[in-house]
Amino acid sequence: MSTPFHKAQGFRLIKANGGLAPCAALTGLTEACISGYQNENVRGSMPAHVMEVLEREINSPLYSSALVNLVTPVPSKGLLEDSMGAAKVAGALPKQIHDALADGRIDELERRVLSAAADELRATADAIQASLSDPAMQRAS
Repeated sequence: MSTPFHKAQGFRLIKANGGLAPCAALTGLTEACISGYQNENVRGSMPAHVMEVLEREINSPLYSSALVNLVTPVPSKGLLEDSMGAAKVAGALPKQIHDALADGRIDELERRVLSAAADELRATADAIQASLSDPAMQRAS
């Protein structure tokens, strides 16, 4: 069954890919079918294989990361490795933003890259927080 959440995520992903026509061309589906993934009056939501094609095209997990954020984060498999990865992404972000703003605005490609970095940072931070809250990681004082 479809929900407003799924329709909103479908809309975001379709918009990020440039609209109905580009999404139809990428997926081989009709524009009407693609439109249904964002229309609350149409039953059903975007299938995972369509989501994957559209997310791969923009190099950003817009819809799937929103789905992941609906569930409890899984603890980090490598707390130190994840924290170092988060530091690397966070450390690169100011330069990426500076470069993106060099012309006084952030274009669509720059927005996608920055959004993907923010999503990666958020997911890693959630995994680290879950690890820190995991009773297995805590020792008796």
